This record gives sequence, structure tokens and C-alpha cells, in this order.
Amino acid sequence: AASFLCVNETVTHKMARLFSAFCLGAVAAAAAAAPSLDIPTCEVGTAPPTLVSGLKLSSGEGDFPAKTSVGLCWTKEALVVKYDAADDTYLRNDYSECNSDTYNQEVVELFISPRRKASSSDDFATKYLEVEITPQNTMFVAHIRNPYGNGTDISRVMVGCDVSGISHHTDIDNEGKAFVANVSVPWNLINGHNDNKDTQVAAAGDKYAGNFFRVLMHKSVSICDSSTCAYGAWSPTFVTPPQFHVSKAFGDLHLV
Repeated sequence: AASFLCVNETVTHKMARLFSAFCLGAVAAAAAAAPSLDIPTCEVGTAPPTLVSGLKLSSGEGDFPAKTSVGLCWTKEALVVKYDAADDTYLRNDYSECNSDTYNQEVVELFISPRRKASSSDDFATKYLEVEITPQNTMFVAHIRNPYGNGTDISRVMVGCDVSGISHHTDIDNEGKAFVANVSVPWNLINGHNDNKDTQVAAAGDKYAGNFFRVLMHKSVSICDSSTCAYGAWSPTFVTPPQFHVSKAFGDLHLV
């Protein structure tokens, strides 16, 4: 995940408070305007319907420069996500091992957590699941602890890909410069980090908070930064340089 400003896992608690005040102030407007989605149940044999038809730059400074859509549906057992990522000149991610530093290059990402309160204006996630998929189908999955909601003093517990219960596959169109990533994430993995009593299944009316991201190269590089890559978000975090771990900016996800 993009992590430049306001992220330092070794920062002191005194510094954390200072960074927290700065960064959370910077995203107050983002929280107030956070988007929402009504996610339908999955239909057998049918791809998830497209609910997100484009991304913004995570900084909030305009539209993401590559066509990106996100399809979503749910079953009692899992959240099903389909990313369509077009306009990709390089289709590059050199990381081939589970839970390697996939976020350094091109990737699509999902952050999600149960919503504890009624709306994004009075709640932000301090614990959530992060899932990343590269064009080459390498996965990164971790439970994130983000106590200040801005990436300061962040920590993570990695989840083995083979025990995560996540099913995933990608299709690369080299000629068309695009890829599709299909991901099915079990609710027990999403809910299990948040002390919910019923972590196994979902039901209509359940509420979640989350965000969808994409990293796209302008230049073919070994490690992205804001001068070589674009950082896209469904719900912008309004932080520059790019920073995805701003849970105050999560949008609302409603199961219907």
C-alpha cells in the first residue's frame, strides 16, 4: 500500500499524536464526503455488477488517469470483487511470492472492516483487512492495526495465502494493455480481526467500511513513488505524497 507521508512504524507515541492531529485534520473533509455503495447478492453464473466505474487520484487532485472499474457482490460466505484495470502500459509487478512487497509496483487493493457505527462521520476503522493482487496474480493479505486512522504507528499481522481462504485469479491482456483480477474474500477473514461474535457469515443489512485502490506506472520502475506512478482510490484520502492507510476516508459498504 502507498505509504509515504504519516507512516513510520517506529515513530514514538509523542510523535504519533502530532502526526495524528495533522493527518486526521487533513482528511476531515474526506470523511464528511465519503461515498457509499449498496452491494447486491451474487447471482450464480453472473459476474459481479460494476458498482465503481472510475477512480480518483488518492490525493483528491483529479481523476485517476487509467480506466478502472470494480464489480461487487456477496454471498453468505464471501465478498466477491472483480477489478477491471485498463490503460496499463507496463503490466509490471516483479514480486512472485505471497506477502512480498507487492505494493511497490502495479497492484489493485482492497481495505475493508465491519462498520461499528451508523456512518463514516462518527467512526473510523482502527483494524481492517488489506488484500492486494498483482497483474500476475501474486497476493498480499494482512490484518492491519491503524490506531490513529492515518497510518501513524501502523502495524500488521500477515495472513498466509494458503490459509486465508481467499480465492483469486487474474487475466492479463498484453495486447490490450489491461488485466482483470477476481477475488473472493471470506467474511470470517474480514470479520475475525474485529472481535465480532458472528464472524462466519454475512446477511442483508450488514454494514462495512472500506476503500479500493490501484497503483499504475508512468515509468517502468522497481519501486514506485509519486513521480513515477499514479495512485488511485475510490474514496480519496486527500494526503500528498500518496497515502492509502487513511481509514477516516473509508466509504460505506452496505449489503442489500
